[in-house]
Amino acid sequence: MFNCALQDWVSNTVSEADACGANVLYPAYRSFPETFANDPDRLYVPWSIDDAENKLTNLLNKPHHNMGLISDWNNGTIDRIVDIIEGNGEQWNRAGNRYRDHVAGSKYAVVKIED
Repeated sequence: MFNCALQDWVSNTVSEADACGANVLYPAYRSFPETFANDPDRLYVPWSIDDAENKLTNLLNKPHHNMGLISDWNNGTIDRIVDIIEGNGEQWNRAGNRYRDHVAGSKYAVVKIED
């Protein structure tokens, strides 16, 4: 799944494609760096055709080792919202003007599989 739309924040297509076992490549723009936990293999430099082409070529060759993490994370969205509403989820709350502070942090418990 290749996304080149710079108007998107987080689209359902990334979760759907990831859940269905498709490799995903999105621009490192808006909310996608946080969505992808800054995964450099699956984020390309916006407006860089060369970067997008190189990364897409790699993703066409084999399944990415982080496939499924985005959709697994998104499956827990309602639970995190309920935690926030009940006062038990400040770590998930992005209501303030410092929501970008969370972009660079580790999002998933990633276990890299050696090729």
